[in-house]
Amino acid sequence: MLASEPASHFWQEATAPVPGHVHLELARLCRENGHLPDAIRACARAARHGPLMAEALLETARSLRALGDRLECIAALKAALHLRPPPALELTLYFELGLVHDENDPAEAAYYYRRVVARDRRHRDVAGRLLAAIERVESRPSAR
Repeated sequence: MLASEPASHFWQEATAPVPGHVHLELARLCRENGHLPDAIRACARAARHGPLMAEALLETARSLRALGDRLECIAALKAALHLRPPPALELTLYFELGLVHDENDPAEAAYYYRRVVARDRRHRDVAGRLLAAIERVESRPSAR
């Protein structure tokens, strides 16, 4: 700011609306540093920017999963899928659904991992996770 510029000009710049991708990046940083409620709030702000809504819901789901809120996490991931995201993001959403179900419901996890494998078997470690989920399902006493 120049000395000749009014202070209100500086204030307008400082309070200008923040682009959605900045909120999304802030959410990622908050989640990575363990500030999960702040991450969820930043995701809500990012979601106001239409094209970023699916990504914001993914970040929200990751924070909810870290908080142990499986049901809300699943709801956020499914809501993101209903937005018809780009194919790469869609694979990530299915993979994340598999991760959420992996511990408590390996059959459901296998369902989501299969959806990812059908499109890209090299996506993250999905092939190994699918095999592990299937083995857990088959080793259950009720599966025999």
